Amino acid sequence: MGKKVSICIPVYNGEKTIKRAILSAAAQTYDNIEILVIDNCSEDGTKEVVKSIKDERIVFLQNDSNLGMAGNWNECIKKSTGEYIHFLCADDTIRPDCIRKKVSVMERFPDVVMVTSATALVDENDDFIMNRKRYDRNVIIKGYDYGRRSFREGNVFGEPSNILFRKECTEKTGSFSTDLHYTTDWELWMKIASLGRVAYLKDALTDYRLSSDNITSRMKLKKIMEDDAKLIRRIKAMGYFDMNTFDECYMKIMLTIKDYCRLVFLRSFPVLIRIRKGLCN
Repeated sequence: MGKKVSICIPVYNGEKTIKRAILSAAAQTYDNIEILVIDNCSEDGTKEVVKSIKDERIVFLQNDSNLGMAGNWNECIKKSTGEYIHFLCADDTIRPDCIRKKVSVMERFPDVVMVTSATALVDENDDFIMNRKRYDRNVIIKGYDYGRRSFREGNVFGEPSNILFRKECTEKTGSFSTDLHYTTDWELWMKIASLGRVAYLKDALTDYRLSSDNITSRMKLKKIMEDDAKLIRRIKAMGYFDMNTFDECYMKIMLTIKDYCRLVFLRSFPVLIRIRKGLCN
């Protein structure tokens, strides 16, 4: 039996999707897992849905008060008992071989601190939209180089539901910053990456659900850009990566362009889905 993996599912008002997420975690071909679900004071039937799933690997906890998104993610890290952590947002799912394939890389390469992969984007009905890829092959890259790529292309690590990392790394990097929203996961991935190498798997192992209820889709452009500015300042201050004036200016410009493109895409997403379905029928 391999090392224990904590599949952490932070949730708030997730009664519509939490069951799908948990069942995808329970269907893993890797045996040594715990499924840690921490409810951030939901006001819907989330607790009842989770309790209805009978699986001894599920650990269900509830916060005494709402800790905010990043605060709840940090609670997941704190309460997890596995040597590896894989987050799973309550409206996403992971493929059956996700954990097994990522752990296999970790076990073979002790200096790999994080494993990410391609992502399948799906709509509210789980209909496939597209695969989001960063490379066309499996690669292992110095975390420094992977992090520097973020200066040019934004968050190349992937969504929170896409990352397996060594829990021990957070003893050096700390956890998620609670004063960041859109970029809090990106910041932590950058910190962890600086500690070793990053592995990327070309197969899509996570289904990332795009919907009108998605937190990202509700983010305001001004808030996103404020987060970007904070992140750039922190990356520069961290000293893990050499960020010169050109890097800083280039990153600001590229993130601004990406933020506007993301906003346009998310606002037009429902229309695009309707058009796509009309063409496929």
